[in-house]
Amino acid sequence: MEPIYFNTFEEYERNLALVKAEISEDQPNWLHYWFYRYLQISPFYWAMHLNQSKSKEDQNRFKLIKKYNNNWEKCNQLVRDDGINIFSPDYVSPDYIRLGDVWNIDFARWWYTRARYFFKHLSYFLEKQEGVSKDYHKSILKTPWLHFGFDTRTKLDKKTLSNFLRGIKTDLQYLHKEGGYPRATMLTINLLKSKKETVRAFSDFIDNFYGVEHPNMNSTIFSFKKTKLKESTLRDCYKVYEMSIYQNKLNLFELGIKAEVLRGAIAEYKSKEAIYKKNIKIFRSYNSLKSATSRQLRYAHNFAINAGAGIFPRKNYPLFSSIDLPIQEKRYIFDLLLKQAKLAKNQKDALIDFAKKEKLKDTKKEYQKIMAELD
Repeated sequence: MEPIYFNTFEEYERNLALVKAEISEDQPNWLHYWFYRYLQISPFYWAMHLNQSKSKEDQNRFKLIKKYNNNWEKCNQLVRDDGINIFSPDYVSPDYIRLGDVWNIDFARWWYTRARYFFKHLSYFLEKQEGVSKDYHKSILKTPWLHFGFDTRTKLDKKTLSNFLRGIKTDLQYLHKEGGYPRATMLTINLLKSKKETVRAFSDFIDNFYGVEHPNMNSTIFSFKKTKLKESTLRDCYKVYEMSIYQNKLNLFELGIKAEVLRGAIAEYKSKEAIYKKNIKIFRSYNSLKSATSRQLRYAHNFAINAGAGIFPRKNYPLFSSIDLPIQEKRYIFDLLLKQAKLAKNQKDALIDFAKKEKLKDTKKEYQKIMAELD
């Protein structure tokens, strides 16, 4: 059996707990952790990463992946004037620009030096900037801004529409000048419903932007989808996915046995009773294992693809684009990750040393540095 990257997780998670004990602020949860793990194996995110590299080898890898996916035929088509399809890895998404390289940096460093600033609520960094409290008209507005009320059932003539757009333009120019909202959305609300119904509908709508509630980690830049998934599902799917790439020819039943996909079915398969009644029991276990293993592989692939598009955790087929990697490329990624996991900088002492230094930093200044780099 090939040594696998997944087997390094248990020790790393113990070391991560020591890092979290040192840095009390902005603690990541298991969704942040597995988002990072699935970004590492995301075909979409990997292809974008290669496309940004100046290395000739990486550029050649990118071209091979593009050819393998028949010039992104399974990506929705929305082509800019310069010929780049924004639903393909040819386009470098804001997600990649913000979250960056996840292959040459361990989770703790990635989270505390970069990622947390995009999951944390923006107001933490902006509301208390020096001078803001004395300069009230530049502060972030907390109450909603009312443009004007109207009846959407009324047919809009050119004059009404022109007045509507002119009013919106005036409002947005004012908000831009005065500070306003760092991130906003415009929506229409039915005010003929009861207050309770209106508030409930508005709450459901906002949930899609904030995702899973987490203290101080409800940013609208990155948030997680509400989910009933358990951490064990993400963990099990990841393990099956990695183990599958080392099979020269995919054998779902054998893979299910090695990955212990269905412990009950495996026990049944191995029991004396199963051998005695093999015509019934082995056949049932065989199908159960194959189905469960196939399902976990599919989920893992979808988790990874969707993570690369900033949507997590989503086990369903990607909304806009889907690509895959040649088996050799998948093995290359896991070999790279396994080598990184063994480096001295990713071991216990080095991680604790990192944590002690990191907790002394001013997070607001670090945030401003990152924003300056992105500009």
